[in-house]
Order: sequence, then structure tokens, then C-alpha cells
Amino acid sequence: MAEVFDFDTLIIKDTWLACIKAPVHFLDWDGEREILLLYADENGKLPQSGWWRSYTWVEKGETAPFNLNSEITEETWLVKLVHEVKFLSPLEVLLDRQMVAHGKKVQPRQDLAKFSWIKRGEENEFNFDTPIEENTDLILSITHKVHFCETPDHDTEIYNETVEDGETVEKPTGDDKWYEENTDFSEFDFSTPITHETWLIKLGDVYTVRFYQSDGITLIETQYIPNGNYAHSPRGYENENWCNVEDDTLFDLDTTPITSNINLKICVPLTKYKVHFCENDNLVDINGISPVEVEDGKKVNKPNGQYNSWDWYKYGGDMSKFDFNTPIREETWLIHYNLIEVTWIDETYIEQ
Repeated sequence: MAEVFDFDTLIIKDTWLACIKAPVHFLDWDGEREILLLYADENGKLPQSGWWRSYTWVEKGETAPFNLNSEITEETWLVKLVHEVKFLSPLEVLLDRQMVAHGKKVQPRQDLAKFSWIKRGEENEFNFDTPIEENTDLILSITHKVHFCETPDHDTEIYNETVEDGETVEKPTGDDKWYEENTDFSEFDFSTPITHETWLIKLGDVYTVRFYQSDGITLIETQYIPNGNYAHSPRGYENENWCNVEDDTLFDLDTTPITSNINLKICVPLTKYKVHFCENDNLVDINGISPVEVEDGKKVNKPNGQYNSWDWYKYGGDMSKFDFNTPIREETWLIHYNLIEVTWIDETYIEQ
């Protein structure tokens, strides 16, 4: 049996070398770089095993796959058959390019793996377990979820649909109206292209919320709020507190859902004054009676306990008793005087 001559062998006798079979050059996909050199045996056959057999090869300059089990009778150059796989954006911008051996699988780059891809000319999402057998363009498929909910609480989702970027979503059957979350509660237009994840809320009873200046007359804005939803401060008034126009009670927009029509106005900060209860003119608060804060124009009550029966006088006023029905318009000191009753006795009686 003929053996392949090792040209590192020292020549010590007359030697005859003959070409037993042509060599086979295995070239990378560029057709230039040699990655393996094999020789066929005396029958013109290549070895039956080896990593190179898991790839598809073509003769240089040809396109049809080469049969690795065929008889090789001359020097041969085989090029690894690969296919170009392009990853493209919806606008055909090249995001990545890979050369994939025929019959092998392609895997997207790590930062692209989280997206869905569609093979050019097809409609369904590309399955990355599919062997690549031709040049392939994979186009980024951007989809968005559209959620349909009974209320603004996401836990009340009825169902959802996946929509291609820029496509529209089909309106549910029935007469229900829908609005998009975080909008002005106007009815959603189902001809609107979907470009982001969207939450559509069923539009039920709608109430009117009017926002006024502190005078309760000058209108700032009107909002239409579905039953059970929350109103929000008009733009530019986010730091204001709001009161009910009818009774001046504070209305917390963040915690109070809208369940009826309502008129709100800016709450004007209340001015309060302290009323001190002192003994004599030292203007020192009596121990046990803390100063009382009274809203402007409101009345102050007498202290409780033993102090309730005392007479009180306004400091700086005349010596008439203080009328506790008097509106408080300033910081006030009420004084209790320890009066000493003096009885005058006729001098004649004293002499006697």
C-alpha cells in the first residue's frame, strides 16, 4: 500500500516519489485562506470522518455542493459553503451581519436577541432553530401589547393583543367606548397607529370637574373624568391645594376618586392668630392654659375648668369685660385681674 511521503525524512538511498492522488485543499468561505489539506487514498477517497464533514463544500468557482464521497482524481480546491445573514431594522438599516455555514443555525447578537425577527418575504416570526440554506435577510419586528381593561386598575385586564409597530388594533365587539390611559379621557380612535404599549380603559359614566381660582368664579379648566377615576391639577397649578366650592372642605385629588360632578377652587391659606390667657398685666400665659390658635374672623371660647367663670379683659383695651362673641382679627392677650374689693367706711363711723 502506498504511503504519503514525509518530506522531513532524511534521504539515505535512491528514492522514487510518485504522486499517488491529488491533494484536496479546504478553503474558508472567502476562497483564499486554506484551513485544511487532505489527500485521497489510493482509491481516490477522502477519510470517512472529520470535523470538515459537518460542513457543506463547493468546488472553487462552482455553486453546487461537492460530494465528499466522490472519487477525486486531480488536485481540488473546496470552499466552505456559507450564507450571509443580515439583521436589518424596519428601515433597512444594517444592524448585524453574519456568515453562516450551509445547514447551520444562526444566533442573533446578544443585544439583538430580545427582539422578534421576520425573514424577508415571510409573515411569521423567524425560528432560530431553522438551518440556514441561503442568504437571508432578517428584519426587526417591533410589536406592542394593547391591553383592554375594565378600570384603570391593570389587574382588571380583560384581554390583550400583540400589534406590529405602526399597525392598528381592532376595536372589541359591542357598544363600549374606550379611552387610552393617561390621556384626557376622550374616546380612543381605533384608526390610530400603535407605536407603544397601550392600555385601553372601558369608558363608563363621565363626570365634570371644574377648577376655579380662589374666588370660586374664575374658571381655570374643565376635566371630564370617568366614574371612579382621579382628576389631576391643571398644568401650572400642580402645587395648589383644592377645596370644594360649595363648603370649602379640602379635596385631595390623589386619594379621592370622582363619583359625581364637582366644582373645586384653590384653597386660600387661612390666617390664624394666637389668643393668650394671662394673669394681670405681665402678659405671661397662665400655667395650664396654652395659647389658642383661632382662624381669622372666628371666635375664641373661654378656657375650661375654674377659668371658665373668670372675668377676662382684653389687654390694651378699656376695662370692660371681653365679649367672647367678638371675632378675632389679631394676636390677642386676655387678662384676668386679681381685683381687691375695697369697702369705704364713713370717717365719722371710724372716729366713733
